[in-house]
Amino acid sequence: MQQQRKTPKKDPVILTHQKDHVLLHNLSNLSMTTTRIYQSSSSNISNLIINFKESRIVDNITKKEIQCYLMEPDIGGEDPDIVIFVQSRPLARSARDLIRNTWANGSYYNDDVTGKPFVLFVCGLDPSCNCVCDNLTAEILTNRDILLVNIQDTYDNLTLKGLLTMHWILKRFGGSLKYVIKTDDDVMLNTFRWLSILRSSSFNNTSSFILGHVWQRSKVKREGKYRVSKEQYPEEYYPPFCAGPGYAMSRDAMTVLLKMTSKVRYLNREDVFITGLLAAAGRISRYSFSKDSYKLYSFKMKNNIRWESTMLVHGTDIITRRNVWRKYVTNYRLKVNSLFKIFFTAS
Repeated sequence: MQQQRKTPKKDPVILTHQKDHVLLHNLSNLSMTTTRIYQSSSSNISNLIINFKESRIVDNITKKEIQCYLMEPDIGGEDPDIVIFVQSRPLARSARDLIRNTWANGSYYNDDVTGKPFVLFVCGLDPSCNCVCDNLTAEILTNRDILLVNIQDTYDNLTLKGLLTMHWILKRFGGSLKYVIKTDDDVMLNTFRWLSILRSSSFNNTSSFILGHVWQRSKVKREGKYRVSKEQYPEEYYPPFCAGPGYAMSRDAMTVLLKMTSKVRYLNREDVFITGLLAAAGRISRYSFSKDSYKLYSFKMKNNIRWESTMLVHGTDIITRRNVWRKYVTNYRLKVNSLFKIFFTAS
């Protein structure tokens, strides 16, 4: 029999609620089971159709049909309430090992509030050879925690990679699944905070939502790595969307997001497309953490950091991320010990 989880008080770190009821103007009449990819001809996925129902990718020009998933993680008999998927680069073995030894390590989770989540990594094909390198194959067979999708692992394919992962999760996990967290392999999540917030009473009656740091009026970049052409997205600003290094979705929200892919023009900006454009089309509520809770890019270890409210650290080297995890663990254990002392004294 599955143990009931304790219901903690609402968490004050959630500051803002974003809801966008404006449907997008680029609608199609496609089947809900099919995602058509609209993209400029320079993209290697411009002619692909994703049939989620059959879990297959179809080249619309050659009509060649291929399986979406080449290798799958071993889920055993697990029936988790929370799944975390990590967008990972094929050659980032050291980053994955750090995660396996820190927040993906089940030994850190031993109470009702922060019970162990199911963690999987998602990799695509090595773009240099359009193949699976031997080292990655060996890692998959050893750890059995990697979902290998049948697309090139490039920045432009991150959106598609995320959608395929969301579909796989919905198909593989049972009714106990409530929430899914998406992150990247260069992020150190404060999983103690994420899990306690998601399992709190704050979201008990909220069926469809996305939780993260919501960016407002983010200007579209027309040059550089994050460039998006006016043909792809003509507006000057993106709609509100959650920062890509880490966001959570309810199961219901994920179902709606996948359905909306048949109605919204594809964009190769994963966070904007999934948590912005699709969420707006599906009328999904978005809740925002404060900006200070996300330590992005220029993060440095300091003595005045409030670790109890930090949700993640992104864009640092492996040594720094390991030290950040130690801070998370120390802070969480101090909090647990403090609560235990209060309870013990009161009894």
